[in-house]
Amino acid sequence: MATLRNLVCIVGVSALAAGCAPVTGVNANSTTPPSPQTKQRFQGGTTTMTYSAHGTQVEFLSKDGRTALWYPGNAVVLHGRWRLVGADPTTGFQDNICFQYGANTYNPLTLHYGGGWECEGIALYQGHIVERVAGDPFGLGKREGVPYVLPRQRTTFAELLKRRS
Repeated sequence: MATLRNLVCIVGVSALAAGCAPVTGVNANSTTPPSPQTKQRFQGGTTTMTYSAHGTQVEFLSKDGRTALWYPGNAVVLHGRWRLVGADPTTGFQDNICFQYGANTYNPLTLHYGGGWECEGIALYQGHIVERVAGDPFGLGKREGVPYVLPRQRTTFAELLKRRS
């Protein structure tokens, strides 16, 4: 019961990765491609650490569009999907990153339930990135449970890897 409560209460959607409310109006199914620079920078196969109002978050973005989010205080890894889309005239952002997590997820900062795509400007997302490494050093893409409960405090990959189980 506690695990289910944790999943519903603290697991989130795209804004969890970025720490900002998603930008409304972005069409996650847009056929407008992102810029070559954004496509090159976000090819997948990397693990990103962000720090925002949510606290420290670690997320693996696979090359095939899957994502695995390690959210502070959560007991499970949140699996979902990600994609890049280009400019959307309703937001003014040139490029956007979009995330989709299960309908049983909830973002406590934006008060949104998961299930649908949520997008935000890539510039906003990049502003919260603290560290990024190639690969999946914590094995998030292949696990259900987190390596250990992630504290909200700002940290580094080196510190997290010392505690890895």
